[in-house]
Amino acid sequence: WFVANGHLQSKIAFQLSSTGKKDEASELMENVEASGSTLDHRTWASFIEGHCVAGDFDKASDCFKQMVEKEGVSSAGYAFHILVNAYCQKNRAIEACTLLVELLNIEQLKPWHITYKELISKLLVQGGFQNALSLLVLMKNQGFPSFVDPFIEYVSKSGTGDDAIN
Repeated sequence: WFVANGHLQSKIAFQLSSTGKKDEASELMENVEASGSTLDHRTWASFIEGHCVAGDFDKASDCFKQMVEKEGVSSAGYAFHILVNAYCQKNRAIEACTLLVELLNIEQLKPWHITYKELISKLLVQGGFQNALSLLVLMKNQGFPSFVDPFIEYVSKSGTGDDAIN
């Protein structure tokens, strides 16, 4: 019985999930776990990225939640950044924000600073001003500096007086 190393597992995971071979991807997960090994965070990230490339955001989100359930949130930053970035590229920043808030509240996820910054920028472009404002509070609560530059640009171009006050 052959078990691929972490690097090879990551490559296989990405190829299977990015080409829509969900059953084979699930089988790989099961085989690794059956061998007594665990998937490392890079392999999980490869599964998630592959599902995003294939356009299956539900599966990518489910895979991320599985990762957090099995591995915890301590090494989830990279995989979550990939997931949020993929949502944003498909004009689904508000959904990414909802997922972030849900995971932050339930699992105490600590997204990277860059993840917050990119999500805020995309939210403002995609009509999620209030969502972007709520992320500023979350960033501050996690000890990150405020990221107001995109807000200034947004308010100066298309915001209202109330937006400026907020």
